[in-house]
Amino acid sequence: VSTPGDYSVAVTNSFGCIDSTAVTVTENPLPLPQIAGTLEYCAGAMTELDAGAGYDTYLWSTGSDSQMLEVSSPGMYSVAVTNSFGCIDSTEVSVAENELPQIEITGIPYYCEGTSTQLEVTGTFMSIEWTDSSVGSTLAVSNPGVIGATATNEFDCTAYEEITIEAIALPIAAAGDDLDLDCEVLTTSIGSDQTSSGPEYIYVWTGPGIDATNENTYQPTVDMEGQYSLVVTDTVHNCVSEVSMIQVVDLAFVPVVSLEVMDELDCETETVTLDASGSHTGPEVIYSWRDGAGETIAEGSEQMIEVSEPDTYTLQVMDMATGCNNEDSADVTENVDIPLAVAGDGGHLNCDILSYELDGTASESGTNISYSWSTTTGQISGGGDTATPEVTQPGIYLLTVLNEDNGCEGTDEVEVTQDIVAPMANAGEDQEIDCHSESVTINASGTSTGSNIVITWGYAGSSLTQNGLIFDVTDPGLYSLLVENTDNGCSSTSEVLVSLDADAPTGVLAEFETPTCFGDADGSIVVAGVEGGTPPYLYSINGEAFTGSPSYQGLMGGVYNLIVQDVEGCEYEQELILEDGNDLQLDLGEDQFINLGDDADVDAIVNVDPAELLSIVWQAQDSVDCGDCLSFTVQPMTTTDYTITIMDENGCIKTEDVTIFVDRPYEVFIPNAFSPNGDGVNDILSIFTGNDVSHIRSFLIFNRWGENVFEVYDFPPNDPGFGWDGYDRGKLYNAQVFTYFAEVEFIDGEVVLFKGDVTLMR
Repeated sequence: VSTPGDYSVAVTNSFGCIDSTAVTVTENPLPLPQIAGTLEYCAGAMTELDAGAGYDTYLWSTGSDSQMLEVSSPGMYSVAVTNSFGCIDSTEVSVAENELPQIEITGIPYYCEGTSTQLEVTGTFMSIEWTDSSVGSTLAVSNPGVIGATATNEFDCTAYEEITIEAIALPIAAAGDDLDLDCEVLTTSIGSDQTSSGPEYIYVWTGPGIDATNENTYQPTVDMEGQYSLVVTDTVHNCVSEVSMIQVVDLAFVPVVSLEVMDELDCETETVTLDASGSHTGPEVIYSWRDGAGETIAEGSEQMIEVSEPDTYTLQVMDMATGCNNEDSADVTENVDIPLAVAGDGGHLNCDILSYELDGTASESGTNISYSWSTTTGQISGGGDTATPEVTQPGIYLLTVLNEDNGCEGTDEVEVTQDIVAPMANAGEDQEIDCHSESVTINASGTSTGSNIVITWGYAGSSLTQNGLIFDVTDPGLYSLLVENTDNGCSSTSEVLVSLDADAPTGVLAEFETPTCFGDADGSIVVAGVEGGTPPYLYSINGEAFTGSPSYQGLMGGVYNLIVQDVEGCEYEQELILEDGNDLQLDLGEDQFINLGDDADVDAIVNVDPAELLSIVWQAQDSVDCGDCLSFTVQPMTTTDYTITIMDENGCIKTEDVTIFVDRPYEVFIPNAFSPNGDGVNDILSIFTGNDVSHIRSFLIFNRWGENVFEVYDFPPNDPGFGWDGYDRGKLYNAQVFTYFAEVEFIDGEVVLFKGDVTLMR
């Protein structure tokens, strides 16, 4: 029976008996096992399968009868379960084993102190996590110890690998303490025993004294100053030390020797100073002085010594601290040469030769030579410190020539004599002239005479031709006598007074009235008084007959000769000057030439203040309306004469004229071509004129067929707004020739017709 339900059976035995019975068949459910759990595991691990709870019995294909089964091998796993009805059923699953990640940690398992080493995980994996929680396939490690990495693949399986990292100490580079070189210590060994040593180390030195021969030496020897550095490399671990530096200072130097001879042995200087103060100094500096024979004459700390002999002296400067030394030599010279002194030839003084120039130029000369003259009886008036002084007195003169370089002197002397004896001059007794005795005799017979004596008489500031000692004179006054000795140039003077009797006329007092204007004959001379003489007086002017009137009227300016005669017949003559009247001057300048329409300036130049003019009158063809002006600007239309008449406050009148010539050039310009192309240049045909044009009456333009293409009337010149732009009825003409007619009115009213051709260009 495989179907549940009620079943019955009827049976017949051998007896043929039949009987039956019935039963109910019930169908119990089968168990439904399901294997739960992870059906895969990572190699080296296991997974657990679960057949489920509630069954009476379990039987795994491995023979296990537990509900749970630990699996550590891949394959098919089945389980049969029995339920409470005794029904049995089974199921199976496949369990897979996943591979673990394959990893390897690579990299240098050590690092140099202060640096790091780089580790890298290689293999098959999805992610890496290091023991310090860092992630990624690489890791920089700067601490010693064990470092591990866990790799996870796509199955979430993990693998772990670790490596031990060691910290390597840096090699020691010890360049040592700073060192010195000097003039005695020429080389030095640099470096220290504290530097790491061994065959695994490489030494690299740098510095001015390092080359290929010693750059890899443990402790090299150098002979140059400067900074040296050492770097040590551990070739096993490739660790490089820190740079160690040392300073080598070269104290060697050439001491400065500054040896100066402060003077020269000469007539004034008995000793000179050798000065080495500019040389090198210091607490351990020794100065050693030697003479020309090499003998030491001084040694110690003294930088100056005194010497009294000419020689070559040597100074050695030694710095005991460094052993450095230097020396120099200097010559001490002697100059005791006496300069040559030559006072020159003697001289002679007289009344002509008042001074004499001594001549010491034959003496030694030069910029180092000075001269000094002295005398006890003579007199030096100038140049006493030159070779050629001036002397004015006789005597003995001593020349001293000094060589200023050595103080040595040379001397010489010269004598100057003198002759200043003057001749005798005696002009004689004073004399008197009166109107009845017209001459007197001057007698100078007491005066020296001889072939060497020159006689000169003077009167009223002039010399007389008279050279005798006795002669007659007719003019009163002071007569002077000069007597000269031509041998010595000495002279003497004497005077004699020839007086005029006080009763004779000796002067006049005149009053003048100048003419009113220049050239007028309305001046006068009036004799207001007569000095001396006996009145009454008669008067004569310019040789006219004597009259008793002292007044002369109607005179022009000029020179007049007046003679006054007293009652005794004594006369006095005097020249009188009557100044001329006011000379009023006026100038209008040269005639002027202008073009029609131009302005002309008319300027009257006077020689007095315009305020002194009482009237100013202008006359011209056209009226001049400027009042009493002296200048104005006009624009005449034709050639015009302008005349001015002025009168000053004295009534003096002056007239002057000037002509302004007016030319009519007709300054009208009409171009013969234009180009109306819009470029701003010569686009408009217009009329250009000068100042002589008033306006344009008409401007007409015709084409070749005589058609009027442009016209404009009554417009000002020089205005492009009244020009033709080449258009007619809105159309620009092509290039061709046109004819124009222009009526131009000038400022003087004349009208002129201008015509011609103009070319329009495109």
